Amino acid sequence: MKYFYPLMILCCAVIFMPSMARADWEPPVCIVQDTALLPFSNARGIAAGQAGTLHVVWWNPDNGGIPGEIYYKRSNNYGTTWSQGVQLSTNVDGWTDCPAIAASGPYVHVVWEDAEGPLYYKRSTNGGVSWSAQINFSGSTPWAHMPSIAVAGSNVHVVWADRRLHGGPGYWYIYYRRSTDNGATWFNEDSLCPARTDYYEDPRPSVSASGNSVYVTWQDFRDQGLSHEVYFKRSTNNGATWFPDTRLTYGAYSFYFLPRPTIASSGSNVHIVWEDTGGDTLWQYLYYMRSTDQGVTWSPWVRLVPDTLHAEQSTVTALGSNVHVACMAYAWSSGNLGIFYGCSTNNGATWSKDTLILAPPDSLGYDHPAIAVSNTDTIIHLVFGNGNTVDGGSIFYSRNGSPPIGVESETGYSLLRLAGQYNVVPNPFISFATIPGHENERFVVYDVAGQRIGTERGDRIGENLTPGVYFLKPANGGNKSVRLVKVR
Repeated sequence: MKYFYPLMILCCAVIFMPSMARADWEPPVCIVQDTALLPFSNARGIAAGQAGTLHVVWWNPDNGGIPGEIYYKRSNNYGTTWSQGVQLSTNVDGWTDCPAIAASGPYVHVVWEDAEGPLYYKRSTNGGVSWSAQINFSGSTPWAHMPSIAVAGSNVHVVWADRRLHGGPGYWYIYYRRSTDNGATWFNEDSLCPARTDYYEDPRPSVSASGNSVYVTWQDFRDQGLSHEVYFKRSTNNGATWFPDTRLTYGAYSFYFLPRPTIASSGSNVHIVWEDTGGDTLWQYLYYMRSTDQGVTWSPWVRLVPDTLHAEQSTVTALGSNVHVACMAYAWSSGNLGIFYGCSTNNGATWSKDTLILAPPDSLGYDHPAIAVSNTDTIIHLVFGNGNTVDGGSIFYSRNGSPPIGVESETGYSLLRLAGQYNVVPNPFISFATIPGHENERFVVYDVAGQRIGTERGDRIGENLTPGVYFLKPANGGNKSVRLVKVR
């Protein structure tokens, strides 16, 4: 396997630090088991499409000489339930990996690399129900690597790292290709600029789009100093022409760490997060910068994690004035390894100073968190890997915010921002659950289709339910609600 991450052990606990702006994260649930690897942060592993629809893509690494493939699954009800996994790729040259996904309305786009290039592409025009045949996306090059994809309306933008113009390790070009008709046809590929890395790395380009503006960031060693730097490039005419490269960082971190920048945009605001030591040779932190004028000028850097957290694999997404970031975080004082989450509600001007550590049972580690936001910006969706070994692991999902009762329908529902949630213990559960402080109250139980199936007392909920996902509302007509999951 060509990727390696250090194995770290974490405690099995769910820890919420005080004052989180969006504190109501649901307990993580496993949506993919066994040897599954989410995309790298430049590519994002989850996308939100039409009302209530989520799309997740991953790859299975080589297993006993059997080449891995690209897989996909979806939810049509804001992450309440998930479809079975579907194999998207047909292996051509030995293995497939590094998928990237984006969605807009009913259109879903996935691109991946096959045996270190070329790239292949597939799309769905009906929200992931069915898929087109895969097509060779990057021609005959054997060096296409680490694709990233973004959509804005009917415009689709793909960037990747490519060594076709110079076969030596560390010598790359950033390549770009676009479609203006939801991926039905594509313009010819375009070489945007050269990029240098050290011998073992690649530029890891990340792309975002908003309206007719397209933004790309990547890590670059072209100045051959002591560190890779964060570079940026932009187009304001839908990728037809591009402004010159812009260098955004200047040697702030150690040679041994990589920035691995990721980008998001909304309107004229552009957001970049990356990893930086800040002068510390042992730890790296999550840093952020923004532009409010389509990438013309940039703010000073801001550190988003406290000094006690080591950050890796950062990701960012934006919708309207809200910006969401996440990264894998290691707390050196406690030994906990989990997910840091932060949010800004004013285009990145100020940030919550909160940490969310997620730890499902039997965890070995975390990798590659990714965030998507439903188009109402009412529900935040998080996926992350659990295993963090060369052989991969499970994929977990959590969300912040509650869907409406009856979320099986894809249309006709407006999201209700609930006043609060009851604390169900345990949740998920096997035999029964309780609601501390409400043991003598009655609760109405609904299934995911919104059908009322009975009432339960708060001291012994779900004992007679079959395994599945349910919703509870107080029988007295209160406006609180909670999602309930019975397993086995």
